Amino acid sequence: MNQPQIQPQVREASATDDAVVLQLMTEYMAWALATFEETYGFAMGGDARHTPAALDRFRRPSGVIALAELDGAPVGVVALRVQDDGAVEIKRMFVRPEHRGAHVGSAMLDWLLELSRDELRAPTVRLDSNRFMHGAHRLYESRGFVERSPYAGSEIPAELRHLWRFYELCLGSRRPSALEVRMAVNDTPAIIPPVIQEFVDATNAADTEWFVGTFTDDAYLNDWGREFHGPEGVRSWNETDNIGMQSQFELISVLPGSAHGEYTANIMVTSNRFNGTGPFKFELRDGKIASLVLS
Repeated sequence: MNQPQIQPQVREASATDDAVVLQLMTEYMAWALATFEETYGFAMGGDARHTPAALDRFRRPSGVIALAELDGAPVGVVALRVQDDGAVEIKRMFVRPEHRGAHVGSAMLDWLLELSRDELRAPTVRLDSNRFMHGAHRLYESRGFVERSPYAGSEIPAELRHLWRFYELCLGSRRPSALEVRMAVNDTPAIIPPVIQEFVDATNAADTEWFVGTFTDDAYLNDWGREFHGPEGVRSWNETDNIGMQSQFELISVLPGSAHGEYTANIMVTSNRFNGTGPFKFELRDGKIASLVLS
């Protein structure tokens, strides 16, 4: 019998955590520098090692450091610093490779965004991310970050900025789209593609055959980098991550994408494996789900 997945816990790091924080940040920089050289064919330069002095700019009152833990063991780190204009910048966000796919990154990001909005009262959150960090980009975009030009105070050298993506999120200023407003007014809006509603209903009814039947024969499913193909792949994922974990879905919104058949559904999930709200990116074909990406 499958055991419930341990949920990541995020907390603010204290001075007694410095050794763990420094180790995680050093692991992050070693990975980033090695991947940079492998991707672009030249070394970025710099030292992966972090020293205690390097943490000073991330300490209160000008910053915060957080640790993510699974079953009490540290698996991720992230920091922020307050910029001169009151915006906060997210830095050093890292999840150990063996724990990627366990929603550690999203837990840390959501914790920081709540802190930035409710305690720090920051108007804006900014960050930079190298172009090879595709999974991180999907996470940021799922939380409403939009790409922008390089911002003042960025530590990325000017000659390398073309290899980075710069993001910004305005806290509390996002207006709902007309489609989201309609969904808030109507309990069962007609705009929801029928197969997405079936996807939700089949899960809530714990009907595996109905659920698998909502996908095409050549369906592709990607759950934070874990890939599944065809009906048997969908069935396997459903057993380990969905109906097999007693999932229940609440459909919050559905937004059409830029291409025909593309939709992003914001779904609240409760289960023995994962609890939270996130985007489900669908590609539909002939009334069925051809692709589903969770991030």
